[in-house]
Amino acid sequence: MKQDLYILLGAVQDLYDLYLRIGPHGPYRLSLFSAPAEVGQGWPEPVRDSAGRIDQLARGVSCLLANDLAAAAPAVIGELWREVRRLEGRLNGPGWREPAYYDFVTHELLSNSGPDSSRAYRLFGEVLSIYLEIICGLRDGDRTDYLTRIQRLRETVLQTGEISSRSTGLVDSDAADPD
Repeated sequence: MKQDLYILLGAVQDLYDLYLRIGPHGPYRLSLFSAPAEVGQGWPEPVRDSAGRIDQLARGVSCLLANDLAAAAPAVIGELWREVRRLEGRLNGPGWREPAYYDFVTHELLSNSGPDSSRAYRLFGEVLSIYLEIICGLRDGDRTDYLTRIQRLRETVLQTGEISSRSTGLVDSDAADPD
């Protein structure tokens, strides 16, 4: 199961690297504590308004997880999820809404399962991938390539995160087994 956790961590790190590349505050800030770059005027107003808060939360979760503070991460991930949902609502983006999946993510964030690091990484990866899909929906150019990579990484996060959580007993056996 250690290999599953390694795959999960790698997928979340790849999502975070994509965020640093294509996010409104990108590309590639060098320091966690550096001031974020200005958001370009090419982004819609809702993105410009929320980019700083979302960036702060994403960087905070990354810092917590990197310092093995998974117990504190779900609260920050939950706030990141609320900001992403607010942004999506303000953009009125048809086609981005996935009600059943969003309900699942919300339920997972509200459940009181233990503060397992694989669960925290999985939730962070899921929320970050949704935000990246929203951002890609606003970009021109190589958007399809990014969307394909984001969706593959999300699938990896879901699959390996569920396996890692199941191995630690954090997933209900009925919920983990679709049959």
